[in-house]
Amino acid sequence: MLKQISCTKFREKTINFDSGLNVVLGDEKASNSIGKSTLLMIIDFIYGGETFLTHNSDTVKEIGHHTYQFIFLFDKKYYFERATISPNIIEICDANFKRIDTISLEQYKDFLLEKYSLSGLMASFRQIVGVYSRIWGKGNVDTERPLHNFSQQSAKLAIDQLLKVYGQYEHLEGLENDLDGVSKDNSALKAAWKSKLIPQILKAQYNDNKKVIETAQIELAEIKDHLAKYASNLNEIISYELLELKADKDVLLSDEIILKAQLEQLRANLTTSKHFKSKNLQELGSFFPQANINKLAEIESFHKGISTILASEIKEAEKSIEQQLTELKIELLRIDSKVSELTKDVKAPDAVVDRVCKVSNKLKDAALANEYYDISSTLKESIKTIKAELKIVKESASNFVQSIINKKAFELVTEIYDESSQSPRLFINGNNYRYDVDEDTGTGKAYSNLVILDLSILKTSNLPFVIHDSLLFKNIENSAVSSMISQYNTLNKQSFIAIDEIVKYGSNASECLLSNSVIKLDENNTLFNKVWKKQVSAIPE
Repeated sequence: MLKQISCTKFREKTINFDSGLNVVLGDEKASNSIGKSTLLMIIDFIYGGETFLTHNSDTVKEIGHHTYQFIFLFDKKYYFERATISPNIIEICDANFKRIDTISLEQYKDFLLEKYSLSGLMASFRQIVGVYSRIWGKGNVDTERPLHNFSQQSAKLAIDQLLKVYGQYEHLEGLENDLDGVSKDNSALKAAWKSKLIPQILKAQYNDNKKVIETAQIELAEIKDHLAKYASNLNEIISYELLELKADKDVLLSDEIILKAQLEQLRANLTTSKHFKSKNLQELGSFFPQANINKLAEIESFHKGISTILASEIKEAEKSIEQQLTELKIELLRIDSKVSELTKDVKAPDAVVDRVCKVSNKLKDAALANEYYDISSTLKESIKTIKAELKIVKESASNFVQSIINKKAFELVTEIYDESSQSPRLFINGNNYRYDVDEDTGTGKAYSNLVILDLSILKTSNLPFVIHDSLLFKNIENSAVSSMISQYNTLNKQSFIAIDEIVKYGSNASECLLSNSVIKLDENNTLFNKVWKKQVSAIPE
């Protein structure tokens, strides 16, 4: 536990702490800017926090960089220093605070994790304690999202950290690591598909490939089993090639017939003339004197123009078809040449080699595509299976934890209020949660519920301490705060609270707060030996 903090900049150079309740006491005027919240932030700083240097940056600006010396008591006393100028370094000291070694901030937090017996919780020290250090400026006093350490934190991470506090995360972490690994493999496979590095196929092609693989395997097996036969007579192998070539040639010949028919039609259209000749128009006038010969001539001229355009397009189409026919002839010649080559010398061993290579390549391509399809299917099924198991395990762990917390919260509400009061309830649903009392949404009850949640967790889990600032108590009714004080005081674990105007909480609470106070602050006795903030009532320091 934390035993002592010293600083040359403090008005009281040394502040001592004890097990149980430790009170930073303000005055009856609720004076602000005297150091109550600042001292709590320094305690958080001693526990490895970093918000002090950002939220309370004016402290360093006004009094300069300074050093905090502090003592922890576990199996023995441990002495340390942490300076604002080098916050990522912790000095290990002797009993006179003479520096004997240096460790990093991370090593120091690991030390606290070990000494508080938290090493087996699958979490860092700050992940465990951070959210329960509720101090003005830390951004973790949202009464509707009390498990969030900061507003942008995901609900999933907040829930996971709660489960870690109760030692319920070990199995979950294994499943989540498995899911993360499989998901990364699946993403890598998708990236390779997208980049065309490996083939991607659908189920229909997968089934077609299975047939290709089966056929190729049979053919290769036949070649292997009857190699002597093929060495003396290659007609059977060649027949496979000839059949394929013939099928290709039939398709090309069919295309050639269609293209030639289209070409003949185009040429017929090109040679056919549909317009009147000029002398025919003159003859028309002799039979129909009233006809507008000039107008007909204009129309005929227009038709000639259209015909010219159409003729141009027909010629372009004719040229395209001729080009296609040329390409077809070249391909037909290639096939005929291949057929001649195959039938020229059936004793040539090249036929066996070529056929084996061709079949082998088909087999390899189909098998490779199907292999990646199988890998993808396996990964998808693994993701589905792990997610289903993860859901079951997390639901079980969440139900276990929320049941413990809600039971303790009910007990605390009964003791703090009465048996008729509604108890706040924590509901965890997958990767989300809520914490509320449906019948009471007032501000005072919301802050009361926040304190009750932390006390419930402190009493029933591995959480080593809580830090609660005065702003939590200001909105809670006085009788409830009085009862809460006794709850803090019955704990063996340390709690650090800042509070003022203690008379209004009654004599018993006031006496308890006074007897457990570690420092009393007011306008004349501030935390630091320099005052630089104007004291304004009702504004937390």
